[in-house]
Amino acid sequence: MQRCPPYFGGCRTGRRPSRQRNPRPVRHCRQRLLFARVFAGSFGSLYGLRETVTKAIPLVLAGSGLCLAFRARAWNIGAEGQILLGAVGGALVALHAPAGTSPWLLIPAMYLAGGALGALWALIPALLRTRFGVSEAIASLLLNYVAADLVQYLIYGPL
Repeated sequence: MQRCPPYFGGCRTGRRPSRQRNPRPVRHCRQRLLFARVFAGSFGSLYGLRETVTKAIPLVLAGSGLCLAFRARAWNIGAEGQILLGAVGGALVALHAPAGTSPWLLIPAMYLAGGALGALWALIPALLRTRFGVSEAIASLLLNYVAADLVQYLIYGPL
């Protein structure tokens, strides 16, 4: 039987000794080893750390934008579509930049274009809310599918 790493309690059977004052249920060692392997795969190597950060950056940016929307009591559920359109904006700047453009200029321009296109995509539910009284939660949620299809069209079509 495998032994759990010491930072997970080092148990063999999944049970704690009965001498503890407040015994609480403990998951089995297999589950602990699973979480240890997930953690080691995400942060245990340079490649894993790089991939984790690559996947986390868009989520953190979308989460910070959603915090602003929720503080304004606007229910924006369309963050996925805004991320997709932001990626389109950044890709358009990168594809149409002149050859030899300095990365010090290109990368901030990509960020700005991505943010601007994502904000324009968020403007659609806001306009629908102010003009026609449509729920921004429903409008932004349904626009996610439109954004996904638009990105798919741009990938397989003109871009």
